[in-house]
Amino acid sequence: MHPIRWVPVEARSLLDVGCHVGAFLDHCRAFFPAIQLAGVEVDDTALELARRALPDAELHKAGAQALPFADARFDCLTCIEVLEHVPAEARRTALSEFQRVLRPGGRLVLRTPHAGAFAFLDPHNLRFRFPRTYQTFVGRGVRDDGYNDWSHGVVWHYHFSGRE
Repeated sequence: MHPIRWVPVEARSLLDVGCHVGAFLDHCRAFFPAIQLAGVEVDDTALELARRALPDAELHKAGAQALPFADARFDCLTCIEVLEHVPAEARRTALSEFQRVLRPGGRLVLRTPHAGAFAFLDPHNLRFRFPRTYQTFVGRGVRDDGYNDWSHGVVWHYHFSGRE
């Protein structure tokens, strides 16, 4: 049995939304050598690194709410620790896009942070919670750079409730 249990062994195509440098796609390639890999990413630097690491994958600069793929194209779609970065007003559109590009009966793997008791300690939100401290000690973080040309900029790292 392969170690990525949530990717179906019969999957012929996989889209990773928010693929960053392509580490997960590269991991999938090791266990599914015949699978068609695709990814979208908004960070130019990360996308360039992903393209170098995965020359055979179809990689695009795009956000979750405007996927540049045909309807029903993928057997599996992963969105791991990404949806919390999408602005609230665009999340419904992103989920509709996931449904559009995922084939009927395909698998969506979605993971987001939970709004538990310790959500307030999220280090990604320090820039918003303590802006002066963040500016003094960090200035402009590495993660901020990837959003230079993106319309919504760096957004609050949202934590979803169980109901959501």
